[in-house]
Amino acid sequence: MAHLCDLCDLEGGPGGADLDEAVVASLSEQLRLSGYRTVPVNRAVIARISSLRSDYDGRFRSLSDHLGADRAVLTPDGHR
Repeated sequence: MAHLCDLCDLEGGPGGADLDEAVVASLSEQLRLSGYRTVPVNRAVIARISSLRSDYDGRFRSLSDHLGADRAVLTPDGHR
């Protein structure tokens, strides 16, 4: 994603809102029920997922705006 933004000379832009514990716990449970191994949800996990989501979300927004495409929702943010 970063490489595509660099190729198009795009800045990442602002990401979405931070995720709250309930949203991360719900996503973790859905993954667990689908057969994935998950780790217990704690502040460090929430901070890491929020950081990754913010980085990717900003890049997706910039790239989709540049290409005129609809924006994808990476993860629910609990604020919509």
